[in-house]
Amino acid sequence: MSRHPDGQNPFGIATTRLPVTKAPPATAGTASTSVLPIAPVVTADRMSIAGSIGIKRNIDGAQPPSGDALLDPQATIATPQATVAAVHVWAVTIIRRASRSTGAHVVGRITFAAPDADAAGRLAEAALSERRTQPGRSGDSSVWSLGTLQPLDPGAPGTGRYRVTFTLWESRDDRFERRTVHDMELWATDATTARHIAQLNVQSLPEYIGAWRIQGVARISDESVA
Repeated sequence: MSRHPDGQNPFGIATTRLPVTKAPPATAGTASTSVLPIAPVVTADRMSIAGSIGIKRNIDGAQPPSGDALLDPQATIATPQATVAAVHVWAVTIIRRASRSTGAHVVGRITFAAPDADAAGRLAEAALSERRTQPGRSGDSSVWSLGTLQPLDPGAPGTGRYRVTFTLWESRDDRFERRTVHDMELWATDATTARHIAQLNVQSLPEYIGAWRIQGVARISDESVA
């Protein structure tokens, strides 16, 4: 018989009696397994480490079993980010001449997406080639060409910001004076393209009259925009 009272072990640490679950008797020919509860392991600082049968644990710096992955809490995990070029919207018109001696007229307008002006030009040329080779056009003597390539988004690579000034000649008592009637700012691939785009867009203004003339096209520098 123990010399120590119930609930007190020789080291002066209180313990608790745990119930024991008995497995039912196995039937002949049938395998029987039972998982019994594990009594808490009392450490020197009175902190319990709970466990269950069949679960492996890493204690005292032991290597984890195969398949486990441990993360260093001090490490920084950087996820690689894919760089995707911004896509801008462009428009270009398709122009057709019935023959080289006749006038041209617009037969269509294509809107598409491209990352910059060079890529937009290549896509426009591909669209024009496809139009030329459509079925039923093999014997067609028409001349096909592209109109002005126009960026529909501001700041597209390969374009710049331009200011187009429209003026009007007005009669005075003894002379004619030119008066500025409208300034239009737009994005274009060059000054010539800016002139063409402005000439088309200005006609949608309610105050526009046919006597308006473009007096100048100037590129706006980044410094002046800022």
